[in-house]
Amino acid sequence: MPRLYLRWPDRLWKRLEVYGVIRTDPPSEWPKEPCWLWIGGKNGHRRKHRKIIRNGGYGYVRGPDGKMTRVHLLTFRELRGVMPSGYISRHTCIGPHHCGNPWHVEPGTISENNTDTYAQGHR
Repeated sequence: MPRLYLRWPDRLWKRLEVYGVIRTDPPSEWPKEPCWLWIGGKNGHRRKHRKIIRNGGYGYVRGPDGKMTRVHLLTFRELRGVMPSGYISRHTCIGPHHCGNPWHVEPGTISENNTDTYAQGHR
């Protein structure tokens, strides 16, 4: 079966699931509450004897500049604008790391992100 190569921005939007469905309408019309799960490649897969023992972390995709970038950063940039200078992205949802919903990401400091991480029980 031949590989399917998608152009930007379909490369991003066609690999996000909302309520278990790949949406065909524009992302600006998607619901803001649920996690938009990335079904493409993820970092952090841990394998042992060819079996995945820990499913991956953040979703990654090749952005418009040709560089591999985290999905939640690209969706934030596409739908909400550029992240303010000096801030990092903080996930406000307690769902999986491969959530790509830009309304579940807020700009914040490293200290705020660490506090959130421990409060959500991720560490």
